[in-house]
Amino acid sequence: TVIQSGAKAVVFDIDETLTTDDREQVLDYTSIESASARGGAAELVNSYVAKGYHPLFVTARPYWYAKGTRRWLSNHLGVPEATLRTTLSNTTTLLNPAEYKTQVLEEVKAPGMEIVRAYGNATTDIVGFADAGIPLSEIYIVGDNAGEMGSQPIAGGNYTNHLSSVVAATPDSGCRR
Repeated sequence: TVIQSGAKAVVFDIDETLTTDDREQVLDYTSIESASARGGAAELVNSYVAKGYHPLFVTARPYWYAKGTRRWLSNHLGVPEATLRTTLSNTTTLLNPAEYKTQVLEEVKAPGMEIVRAYGNATTDIVGFADAGIPLSEIYIVGDNAGEMGSQPIAGGNYTNHLSSVVAATPDSGCRR
């Protein structure tokens, strides 16, 4: 992805953030069944896109499932062109997700992309996002870790209320493709 200086992005973890469970990626990968999208996930991502924000998907899924991940994003969320970053090793996937996410976010910020908000589900998401300089006031966490470590909780396990209370009040990015 070519990152235009001055672009504004919103970061999304995928598993158990946009899907309903971390384990669903295995079922999705094996084609046993497709991972279910969390309630309001498609509207969440597409609301930011409509406001001119670049969707940046940073997941600890391994590189060998990037094609399937892009297919899932398209089929379940209707995501237009976006940046997807996956890990390059299974070790990173299992042992270093926070450090990996920090590194990726620092890389995309270097040419001038501004990350305005981040969504995740795990404490490793909180650490990775915060260590990359995203304020805790702009880190939204869904699920069991909602509100942990000073992050902002997503109530109810879905994005319905969040869309009307937070996303609707978010100003247009001023960026268009």
